[in-house]
Amino acid sequence: MTNKAGVQKENQSLSQGELKGDNDNYLFFSSIELMEYFLNNVSEKDLKTQTKRIFEMARVYMAKKDFEIEDVYSVFIMMKDISQVETVNEVFKLYFKKGKYPTRVVVQSAEMEETADIEIEFSAYRGKKEYIIDEQIEQLSGPVSAAVKADSFVYCSGVGPENFTESDKMDFKDRVKQCMDKLQKTLSEAGSDFKRTYSFMIYLQDENKIKDIEEVFEQYIGKDEEKANQLMKVEKMSNDCDVLICCSAYQ
Repeated sequence: MTNKAGVQKENQSLSQGELKGDNDNYLFFSSIELMEYFLNNVSEKDLKTQTKRIFEMARVYMAKKDFEIEDVYSVFIMMKDISQVETVNEVFKLYFKKGKYPTRVVVQSAEMEETADIEIEFSAYRGKKEYIIDEQIEQLSGPVSAAVKADSFVYCSGVGPENFTESDKMDFKDRVKQCMDKLQKTLSEAGSDFKRTYSFMIYLQDENKIKDIEEVFEQYIGKDEEKANQLMKVEKMSNDCDVLICCSAYQ
């Protein structure tokens, strides 16, 4: 089910914001495509070297398309071992300036290619961008913006419960509400709201919790609101949380 606060299962990762304005100013690609394009297999190197090589290939590839690495507004990262995410954070800080980090989702998944320990999907927009900064989100999740305003859209980073080490004692629905409250706050700061959202992406460890998520969504966005809500089952997420939600909206 993809509308009326429903959730559709999704086995493959999806970049945020499938609905675009001027498509000539957008560029979407993955590290898998980069390795095929450059005939470069990075799997024999350590994680830091792999990540750096992916970013260097991305920079060269984007330049060929008249884009710059700074045009990246959102990334989706899959890792074989998310406990090493700090290594990825170090590389991020080499390529993006503080205050201008892209939005981000980081998950651990078994459904990865064997060619690397990390896979990255890039979404770029060649044009003016505004960055919504939340120090708490950055402190918990690393170098990331809470949201990026680009073109006529707002793209929000994936958010989990406030403090999962404590929230694991609370009801799952309450943890989902914490995620929605954080997204609501970010959208408000970006000049948007849930009424203007057009898609949600939910990352979940336990697919049996879908019904709980749908019930919470009805409280926040209404039972009859049509949204493209999709779900991806993953092994682990940032900060050991069991649910992560991001969204895209019109400004």
